[in-house]
Amino acid sequence: MSRAWTVWAFVAAMPLLGFWAYGLFDLDEGFYAAVVGDMIRRGDWIVPTIGGKPWFEKPILLYWAAIPTVQAFGPELGARLPSVLATVGAILLGGWATARWTSVRAAPLACLALGTSLLVAAIGRMMLTDALLLLTLSGALVALYGYGTGLGSRWLVGAGACLGLAVLAKGPVAILLFGGVALFTLARERGSFLFRWSDLLGFGLALVAVVGSWYLPAYLREGDVFVQKFLIEQNVGRFTGGDNAHRVSPAWLHPIYFPVVLLLGAAPWSFQAFRRSFWVAEPGESGRWQRFLVRWFLTILVFFSISGSKLPHYIVPAAFPLALLSAQSLASGRRSFEKLQAAGAAWAVVLMGGLTAGFVAYYRSSGHAEVHALAKQALKTDPKATLWMFQMPRREKSLGTGTMRIQETSHPSVRFVYTGDVQEGETLEGANRGDWVLTRSSRTLPESVDGSPIRSIRDGENYRLLRIGDDNAQTSEASQ
Repeated sequence: MSRAWTVWAFVAAMPLLGFWAYGLFDLDEGFYAAVVGDMIRRGDWIVPTIGGKPWFEKPILLYWAAIPTVQAFGPELGARLPSVLATVGAILLGGWATARWTSVRAAPLACLALGTSLLVAAIGRMMLTDALLLLTLSGALVALYGYGTGLGSRWLVGAGACLGLAVLAKGPVAILLFGGVALFTLARERGSFLFRWSDLLGFGLALVAVVGSWYLPAYLREGDVFVQKFLIEQNVGRFTGGDNAHRVSPAWLHPIYFPVVLLLGAAPWSFQAFRRSFWVAEPGESGRWQRFLVRWFLTILVFFSISGSKLPHYIVPAAFPLALLSAQSLASGRRSFEKLQAAGAAWAVVLMGGLTAGFVAYYRSSGHAEVHALAKQALKTDPKATLWMFQMPRREKSLGTGTMRIQETSHPSVRFVYTGDVQEGETLEGANRGDWVLTRSSRTLPESVDGSPIRSIRDGENYRLLRIGDDNAQTSEASQ
């Protein structure tokens, strides 16, 4: 099999370039980065924590991947590197699967359709769990199909191991998605997709071994806290709509929310694919692979459409089969492959520049750049002092209309930027002389703490850095 298509995989990954040009965003990235920083300082690879307290909003794989990259490449590059590498891996996997079961000529289009999808490229540049889920779940389902075509029992064992990694990336939802695709395929393919009991045993053992590498020690360490916070609240609760922050309204948006996200997020490839009716299967092996991709796509789309929680990045796993279907549909047409590839490469360059510029602009305008600069100044001046984040969590802020209000963004990413001790509270009770205070410009601070005055060190547009009673800490902006 020719490997020339791999060049196009790296062309398709161009929209990921520039991910290091801006700092972390809050809230999700900030929380994940804060956990990584806390785990590094504590030397703990089992229990995710923030401020030393268990934080089980997401499973362990993102933290396991980010700890070594942050230690090796530093916080600016290392935090998002696992997502970038996972996205590149998914692009390569999509090209390989297309070359094997569709055609080598279509493989570059599959890479381009996946890598230059706005949704995939944007999520791949962020420190989120979704890029890791995209790679691991796609790997599990590609391996499942390989087993079903007679490639051997090791493919089903590999599917179990990849599925275990997907569970460590996002939680038990990965098993439901994988199981839905498998059952859908068995029901439609009937006798042509058979499993041997010995192979199923290998699949199950691989799955349990990978999942148990974290679930078991985490449960032994935290017991009911792990069950309640992670399994019940973060998995069952979100699916049933218990997370009000991630619900959408009105109700009529639920069935069309993710189809619209995919149609726009995978543009322009998705428009071409739907125009050519990709659900009409071709004859032969490519048709069988096409039917599998359609079931894969529909299972994920339906699952998240009936879920109570809605966020655009939830549907990222469906982008993989959609991209491969788009490539297969385009390959069956009469348009020039060279023109399609050239257009895809041009779109990759545009997307790279547009995403980088957009994210940089948002990072600066949202206040993230300012608050991170103040935290870095404190770290550079005295990293041993405690940094107090005073009244930083979200508050509703009036827009002056009487009815319209917005939520201010809290900044958990400060815990990652400032590597010393960080405390957070509505008061400065427990603070000591020499401690830093980071707060919003709109907050009213006490004049002193235990008789020590609070001195302003640097006033920004939206935030202030102060210090408690340290006469030697008068660091002005001019000295920076």
